[in-house]
Amino acid sequence: MKRNVYLIVSLLNTVLLLLSGCRLNTDILGISGNQSTSPLIINNSFTSLKMGSSIDLNISGGLPPYNYQVLSGAATIDLNGRLQVGWSHSDLEVKVTDSIGEEFYVTVPVEGGSIHLTPLNPSGLQNYSLPIICSNTKKIYFMGELETVGVVELFESDFNGDNLRKINSPLVTGGNVYNAQLTPDCQGLFYIADQVIDNVNDVFSVDLNGGSPINLTNLTSGTLNFMDYSPTLNKMAVVGNNDGTFKSELFTVTFGVTSSLSIVSDTLAADFPGITEARFLADDTTIMFSGTQFSASEKHVHTQSLTAPAGISQISNNGTGAWTFLMPQEIGSSGNIVYGSLPSGSCKLYGGLAETAGSVNLLSTNINFESTFCNDFVGLSDGSQVFYPASNSSASTKAIYMSSTSAQGSTMITPSYPSASTLFSKLKLSSDESTIYFTARLPSVTGIQLYKVDIATGVVTVLSLVEDVRPDFQLSPDESKIIFKSNAPSTYDLYVTNTDGTGTPLKLSPTNDVTNFSVLTSKVIFMMKANPGDPYELYSIDFDGNNMKKISRTVVAGGNVLTFSVSQDEQSIFYGGDLEVDGRYEIYFTSAE
Repeated sequence: MKRNVYLIVSLLNTVLLLLSGCRLNTDILGISGNQSTSPLIINNSFTSLKMGSSIDLNISGGLPPYNYQVLSGAATIDLNGRLQVGWSHSDLEVKVTDSIGEEFYVTVPVEGGSIHLTPLNPSGLQNYSLPIICSNTKKIYFMGELETVGVVELFESDFNGDNLRKINSPLVTGGNVYNAQLTPDCQGLFYIADQVIDNVNDVFSVDLNGGSPINLTNLTSGTLNFMDYSPTLNKMAVVGNNDGTFKSELFTVTFGVTSSLSIVSDTLAADFPGITEARFLADDTTIMFSGTQFSASEKHVHTQSLTAPAGISQISNNGTGAWTFLMPQEIGSSGNIVYGSLPSGSCKLYGGLAETAGSVNLLSTNINFESTFCNDFVGLSDGSQVFYPASNSSASTKAIYMSSTSAQGSTMITPSYPSASTLFSKLKLSSDESTIYFTARLPSVTGIQLYKVDIATGVVTVLSLVEDVRPDFQLSPDESKIIFKSNAPSTYDLYVTNTDGTGTPLKLSPTNDVTNFSVLTSKVIFMMKANPGDPYELYSIDFDGNNMKKISRTVVAGGNVLTFSVSQDEQSIFYGGDLEVDGRYEIYFTSAE
């Protein structure tokens, strides 16, 4: 009975306290509110939160149970008070309500950060590289001297640097991981490493669901480099040598299979340069490569089926190859191969078919392919047509032409323009394949401008009309906008304009010193100096010119953001540089918001 009296007295005191309106004010780590019982306590100390992190608020005091609500910022919170932070620079505000209606407010800033341990060893991360990104698993992979000075290793972490782990097998001091490549499903990874400083680079594979590295080559001499991966065959194409000579051959290795190095290129006509480029065609079982396979004096295009090998097919014709000839392209997905070559002082354009010897000169006899590197052409997805800049036989006029990928003949798409004032470059085909975008210097318009041509009608529309436009323009994902840089005169402004030709270009950058940029669904991410002499920093801005904000951390004078990349889901941005001017390259994460 005595215990019940104490209980009744305690309850009466509580009721009187509520009726009296007596409240206790709190201001603890950004928390404000009133209590009718014991003070609010957060049993988890923090002054800021990392993007993508999670934390228990671990609240006590008041009268539980508690109700939680995110009032502002990118985050979610469950019934137990576990806060999952999203990817935004906005401060979070969370309201906590106890069982009798008392309210408390938690406010905390959200920040980006480093994706690696600090402090770094003296050399920092490797080769000024950015991480390999997988949005599906929210994992990144990067190389650097994180654990041991003089040993460059391969690491995995969450997007915000949590759950860091080393991927590679142990390396001796001086050993290096040189390259890494994810499988498209992000379940496996290939990497190249010299484990024991013997100048031998082996290829390894790792099952990222818990497997150990497997040596796929076990070389005694030689070096190899990644070319392309076939998910169908689970094979990686690599180019290099396995005997320490200067010749460059084409091999494949199979994921998870030790000592699976298998030669594709067979005996070469010459040790140098050998095979220089390789990639799988759309069927994912036929490999296309170029180099001195059968001819020591010419570089040619070849194909080889890895599932029904009938010998290597030389696609290009003898007498048409050259050392300057670049990697061919498959137009469409049915094995139509188009390539440029420089056999006699001017570019030529040829078409062939995978696993079929011989090619066709696609150009009419009075047409010359106008491309600095013989590779500026685009084609239709059905593989039937290819588009390219060209001049007439006397080189007095230039235009954009179209050819079949399998027969000779050139059809003019744009009007012809006097060659003396005309320069075409960087053709891009719209996704509906109705329009080609390009930069050019055309008569009656000052400077190099951005244009589009309607393929069906040949109507050319100028889209820019500013200072000279750079050829690294980008389309928005829905292709309603086009973003480009222009000279002003020696540095670059950033502009956006409509692809339908309406309106006038809008300048996005407040200063004229923009370098790299990337176009998202509704924003542009770009590197810029805010003032002459300032470091390059990272910014985001909406297509309409609103909501510009700096999204990189503060850069010390003399430092710079050097490069950046964006995850496929556009939520996470990774950037690298020596921001503290301590001689260490580092990688950081942030958000466009």
